[in-house]
Amino acid sequence: MKGLLIKLFLYVTIQIGHIKVFVFFAQWNCERRLRGEEENVFVHVGECNQVSPIFVSNEEDCPSKCSHQLRPVCDSNGITHPNLCAYKLYRCLQRKVGNKYKINFPERFNII
Repeated sequence: MKGLLIKLFLYVTIQIGHIKVFVFFAQWNCERRLRGEEENVFVHVGECNQVSPIFVSNEEDCPSKCSHQLRPVCDSNGITHPNLCAYKLYRCLQRKVGNKYKINFPERFNII
């Protein structure tokens, strides 16, 4: 039930302003991390800072290869990814290697 309340609260705060959404969502993820639960990812489809639908992914999908189709996806860190597959690949690598990679294109990454 708590998850439902948080998702409803996130929807309401989107109408007020994006900053509140990210603050409360980050706090909620922090609480989940402390309990050893899977974190959720909050993104929208489109360039960063554009108003568009919300996509919530709570299951990690680690694609091995992505297309070069350009359908920009903005993540909660303000990073625009070329498409949803590239975003998922980026997140998967972030989790596995501890934030050592930066995405350049769906199939190429640079070590920072």
